Amino acid sequence: VKRENQEEITATSLLCYFKAYTALYAAGDLPQPKTVVNATAEANNMAAKAQAFKTYTRTMERQCSTKRMLSDEQFAIAHKAAVEAAMGAFEGSKKMGSADLSNTFKESLAGEINDSHKFFVQNNRLKNMLGAFKTPIVLLAAMLIGMLAGWLCNKFWLSAFSSLFYNFALLAFTCLTIWVINIAQECRFDLLNTIAGMVDTMADTAWMQAKERGIEMVRLKME
Repeated sequence: VKRENQEEITATSLLCYFKAYTALYAAGDLPQPKTVVNATAEANNMAAKAQAFKTYTRTMERQCSTKRMLSDEQFAIAHKAAVEAAMGAFEGSKKMGSADLSNTFKESLAGEINDSHKFFVQNNRLKNMLGAFKTPIVLLAAMLIGMLAGWLCNKFWLSAFSSLFYNFALLAFTCLTIWVINIAQECRFDLLNTIAGMVDTMADTAWMQAKERGIEMVRLKME
């Protein structure tokens, strides 16, 4: 394991050093010792910034890895924790150079985190958009199927089965109501959000099964 300043050098850190020294020797002249030290300090801070930014992205990816959309409050908490972890990683890294140089890279890190934050916000909202179409469609289809099946059973004097299908339609309606309330409340309540997440999971499973059955039927007709 390669070490610099008593810290392990990662592939990202090594790339930062290569870039700094390549730029330093690009002129073709042998640089002054002071210039080499400055380049090393810059590369050192650059590597610390890169590692800290990776800490932020990994923390956010872990927090946002679920299929459910995070509420604004939950997302803000996740972002704050990720920023603190990233800044802590940057501050905790042993760096060369002056405090002004370190502050310059710290400000650059904050800018990159801000840009990445916008990406995670959009990704979180996209989850809501996808769920906004899939789950209600599945639940509405389940309601219609239950009501239609119940009506047909009544028509043919199968009242026991009719009640079963009507209860199935009522369950689908209840799930849809909970899901809509959760979205309207921006997923602020943990219990409601957990139940809505279970509804999303069931709807996603039903969606995938229906999709696979549809593909199977199309393939059989083509044959």
